[in-house]
Amino acid sequence: MMETPDSKLKVLVLSSVIPIEESGAGCLTMRRHFLLNDDFDVAVASAREFEIPNIPCHRISSNKIISRLKNTRFSRFFANIEYVLNWVTISKDLVEFSRSFSPDVIFSVVDDFHMGIAWQLSKTLNVPLAIDFQDLWVFSGFEADISKPFPMVRDFIVKKYKFLNERADQVFHVCPGMGEWFQKPMRGDVLYPMPHSKFNENGFSPEEIPPPQKPLTLLYTGNSRGAYGRMLVQLAQALRHNRLVDFRIYALGTDIPDSELNWMKREKIYRGYIPPDQMHTAVSEADALLLVMSFEPDQAIFMKTSFNTKWSDYVSYKKPIFVWGPSYSTATRFAREEGAAIAVSENDPQALINKITEVAENPSAWTDAALSAGKVQRNILNPEIIQKALKDRLKAICHVKNP
Repeated sequence: MMETPDSKLKVLVLSSVIPIEESGAGCLTMRRHFLLNDDFDVAVASAREFEIPNIPCHRISSNKIISRLKNTRFSRFFANIEYVLNWVTISKDLVEFSRSFSPDVIFSVVDDFHMGIAWQLSKTLNVPLAIDFQDLWVFSGFEADISKPFPMVRDFIVKKYKFLNERADQVFHVCPGMGEWFQKPMRGDVLYPMPHSKFNENGFSPEEIPPPQKPLTLLYTGNSRGAYGRMLVQLAQALRHNRLVDFRIYALGTDIPDSELNWMKREKIYRGYIPPDQMHTAVSEADALLLVMSFEPDQAIFMKTSFNTKWSDYVSYKKPIFVWGPSYSTATRFAREEGAAIAVSENDPQALINKITEVAENPSAWTDAALSAGKVQRNILNPEIIQKALKDRLKAICHVKNP
C-alpha cells in the first residue's frame, strides 16, 4: 500500500446490508463507520439488492440454477447448499469488480452467507481481511424458516466462525462476551457499535435531567420478533391497567401474533415503524428507555455474545436506561460493569415495573441513572474513540501485508 499523510485506505465492505438505519447491526456498522464518516474510500458488495449514491456498489450474483431452485418449495435445502458453496466458489463478476476498485483491505461483518465469499476474495486478491463478529446468527433464533441452516450445516457454519476468528488478519468482537465464546486467547479487539450522534464533550449536568412525567413514558425501539416480541407482549400485558407507566414500542417489523398485536395497537402501545428523523423526536419525548434480551435457554449463547446496538444511541439522550434480561446477557453485564443502565435480571415483567416505578419516585436515583448513561457515551461508547480504533487496526494490517 502506497500511503501519503492525506491518503485514505480503500476498503471493500462485504455484508448483507441495506443502507438505512433500522436494518440491523451489519447495516449500522457499514453505514456509520464507512458512509457517515469520510475516513475511507469505500466500495460495497452484497447479495442484497441495494444502491448507495456516489459509492461503487456490486450485487453479488448467485449460481443461476440455485437461485431458481431457491424459489421452489425446496428453498431451504438450496439456501443451505449456498452456505457451503460460498466457501469454494466465487463469481467472476465480483472478482473483476473488486480488482477494478483495488482495495487495501476487505472488511466483512460476519453473517452466514457472506463470510466465505470474503475469505475467498481476500485470498484471490492477496488483500488483508478484517472480520467483524457482531452476531453469531445460527444462535439467534431470528433466522427465516426458508434459509435456516440444517443441523449439519449449522455445525459447519460454527466451525467457520472459529476458522475466521483464528485466520483473519484482523478480528473485531462486538463485546467481550463475543471474544470469550471462542475460548481462545483473545486475538481480536472489542469494537462496540458505532454511535450515530456526536458525543457531548461536557457531559450532562443534573439540572439538564428532566423528572419523569406522570404517567411515565417508557420507550422500546428495535427488534420485536421472536423471543423479544414475546417479552414485549408480557410486559405490555402486565402494564395494561397500570396508570403509572405509558409503554410505547416502535419497530421495523414484528411477528407478534395478531391476537396480541391488535389490542396493543388499539392501546397505542405498538406503534410500528417511523422514519429515523421522527424516531429522534419520539426518543427525546420519552422519560426512560428500555433494552431487552431473551431469557429463553436456547438463545443463551446469542445473549452472551450479542451487543444491543441501541446502546450506542440511547446513551446520548439524557434518559435513564433500563435493561431487562438474564444476568449472563451482554446487556446486563454492560449495564452493571459500566454503570450504563439499571438492570433487572428476573424473568418477571412485574419485577421490571417495580424497579422503574421505584427509581421514578426517587429524584436522585433518576438523575444518577441518566448521568451514568451520559458518562458511558463520553468514554467507552465515544464515537471518536471507536472510529479511531477501527482506522488504526485496519492501517496496521495493511502495513503488515504490504510493508
